[in-house]
Amino acid sequence: MSKKRKEPSLKNPPPKKGARKSADPNSYLSQTVSWAVSRLDRDSRWGWNGIPIDEFWNDIISKLRDFETMYWREIKCGGKSHSIFFLSWCAANPLATARATERM
Repeated sequence: MSKKRKEPSLKNPPPKKGARKSADPNSYLSQTVSWAVSRLDRDSRWGWNGIPIDEFWNDIISKLRDFETMYWREIKCGGKSHSIFFLSWCAANPLATARATERM
């Protein structure tokens, strides 16, 4: 007579896992912008210190303040926005490229 093979059984079997839902790549569009000013380049030839103070406060800071109240969706859909790889604007100038990469 052959012995019956015992099969393991679980009192509470784990639930079957479904397919994982990936994150929405456009989820950032419903987020507001934020700034990291600790890494601003101030001292180079292209740094923030080279901007006239009235232009800095009247043009740049006021625009950044406006952006803080907006979502990325609003900024991108405003018609004047486009993606730029941040080193592409200085690729023509080796000094600018070196300065940008050293600050990464």
